Amino acid sequence: MLSLEHPEIMSFLAEAGSGLWPLRSPKLGLAIAVKGGAELAFAARHKKALKFHFYQLQVEREAAVGVITAIYDLADAPITIQTVCMDSIMQNTMLEVACKDVLPLYFFDFHNSELFGGLWNLTKSTEAVELLRGPAPNIKPEKRVDFYVALKQRFSEPKDDGYVIEATLAEQNRPENISVIHVTEENVLSRRGEGYGIYHSKLGSDENPGQFQEAQIARLLARIYPPAQVVVNPEIEKGHEFCDVLAIGKHEALAIQAKSTIQDVRRFDEDREKRESRLTKHFYKALSQARGVERAFYKLRREVSFANNKLALTPETKLLIHVIVMYDKPSNLMDEWSAELAKFASETTPAVVLDMPEFTNMLSVYRSRESLLSALVTIADSFESQKRIGDYEFGKDKIAISQVGP
Repeated sequence: MLSLEHPEIMSFLAEAGSGLWPLRSPKLGLAIAVKGGAELAFAARHKKALKFHFYQLQVEREAAVGVITAIYDLADAPITIQTVCMDSIMQNTMLEVACKDVLPLYFFDFHNSELFGGLWNLTKSTEAVELLRGPAPNIKPEKRVDFYVALKQRFSEPKDDGYVIEATLAEQNRPENISVIHVTEENVLSRRGEGYGIYHSKLGSDENPGQFQEAQIARLLARIYPPAQVVVNPEIEKGHEFCDVLAIGKHEALAIQAKSTIQDVRRFDEDREKRESRLTKHFYKALSQARGVERAFYKLRREVSFANNKLALTPETKLLIHVIVMYDKPSNLMDEWSAELAKFASETTPAVVLDMPEFTNMLSVYRSRESLLSALVTIADSFESQKRIGDYEFGKDKIAISQVGP
């Protein structure tokens, strides 16, 4: 196990967002830690294969190499991690990867648990190697977000795979079904384990993926908001939930509706039409829940509570910001979703639709309540002016918003 051989990486990964994180080991040489949602490790274990797509990117007069790490759990909708070589260090690291025959590659979730990994055989791509041997980049911080947008746009082109290196699992070093319990001091308000600072990492089938996702969202928010102000399943009366997760700030409250996907092998056999129908059904349900939250809070003026204790949340003191977190946002569904959201969202009813990778990346970039609030307001204002749900890339000084569509 990589994390047992090199426990020093854990403090680094704790602060890192999703992505490829290289490290060096006397035993393994160059190894790659992949940080992302548990579904990334689950798909990698099931498929035992992934692909690296290398692209030459150009933004104005600056150039860089972009890498998409893709696991094709579904042929037309892979799970991806985006990497842009912003400097010579990362470019040389990816060059070393492209020249390897065998690569140690390990998957970590957002609780920083090592869920899956081992040694992977790599195919060769002389084109990718030559691309990475090109001039070293030195991308300015204010341009970095633009390169991630360019990379996503290139990969979204059906006929543009870039230069591809395929990886197949040669040797696995973890049990088939790993389960990790984290006992922490990060206890939020919840009736489940996270209410006692207990979080669960699991690879494989999960009977309650929604509860797993809510706990993950709550823990991420508790690093920005005081944990006592992060509430899982608050109520307006006994048995009637207000929202999935609530984060209460000085002047605002984030009312989050989170929709998760099935976490077993059934997802790999699901056809596109059925999958998109399920996604749209979940989106409509989340939007209906957001409407219910708005009505209960502002029109009916219902008290919001947890365990029969009233929360510090009133229409006079807090602006509700509605956040819908989906597990995917297929571009061909955005016309319908945007039209429905436009019937609800307004200047006085800010609403944001993100997929789970966007949500986690946003919280890894914006570590203060003020910067997170600014990002959410920027996205809500963009929707209000464009009436279109976008794709979002987050930088410390900039949010890049791309309008997605078929």
